[in-house]
Amino acid sequence: FYVRADCGVNGASTWVGPFAFTTACTTFTAPYTEDFENAGAVPTCWTLGGDEDWLFNTTGPNQVGNGGTLSGSTTSGGYYAVVDDSTPDATNALLTSPFIDVSGLTTPALTFYEISDNSGNASATLTVSVWDGAAWNVVGTYNTNTVAGWEQKTINLSGLTFTGDAQVQFSIADSGSFYDDIAIDDVSLGELPSCPAPSALGATNITGASADLGWTETGSAALWDIELVDITAGGVATGTATATGVSNPYNQGGLTANNTYEFYVRADCAGDTSMWVGPFAFTTECAVIIPDY
Repeated sequence: FYVRADCGVNGASTWVGPFAFTTACTTFTAPYTEDFENAGAVPTCWTLGGDEDWLFNTTGPNQVGNGGTLSGSTTSGGYYAVVDDSTPDATNALLTSPFIDVSGLTTPALTFYEISDNSGNASATLTVSVWDGAAWNVVGTYNTNTVAGWEQKTINLSGLTFTGDAQVQFSIADSGSFYDDIAIDDVSLGELPSCPAPSALGATNITGASADLGWTETGSAALWDIELVDITAGGVATGTATATGVSNPYNQGGLTANNTYEFYVRADCAGDTSMWVGPFAFTTECAVIIPDY
């Protein structure tokens, strides 16, 4: 704005200014989603803080994903938010959402996508906090690889008591190396899905003929469906279960030695099913050859 003095019969002064100011953000109403599709700029009403700025990229830095290669997918694609895990090392790179009214939600939940791959080195740490109207609450801490590239996280917030509008804050602490540029995308505050998808797929006790397939349940499902794909034999995912109503972990037998497999999993919520998540890839051991003397 500009101003000048009005001196009556003596006329007016020259205009002086401008002075710039920005009006405060209004409170958003859940369900709310931010997809970071803002041409690389900080999204409206989001704020940066801490000791390093987040970036909004479509590619890079060179250690996001597997050495700069992104796998899997997010809902929006395109831009994502990322912190460059290289010198100088951040200890608290902050990205904070605007205020969001969650009073209309029955079972509030936070969902977002994460990708992290430390390439065999130290992992950076992503800490997720939620403001409940009175205090910040840490609701998630992640410092391991996302095994299938982009991985959707679902956090049930019904354990918090909201006394006012909510905010979400993401903080990254670098690993001390430059091999883990953690990125996030498609942050949402909304109702907890009736059948949330599992996360953190893995395989253990792998032999030439079997493997124990496991995952982390994010809801209350007690049964799950599996789709197993034999990659070595040229198989592709179809979205059709190869085993239904299984437990966690699930011992997958009937495998071929020295073959690479991928598996997908979905939750079975008594008449409802989650979306499929995966794949997680593993390779069976080589067959033991017994010499014939």
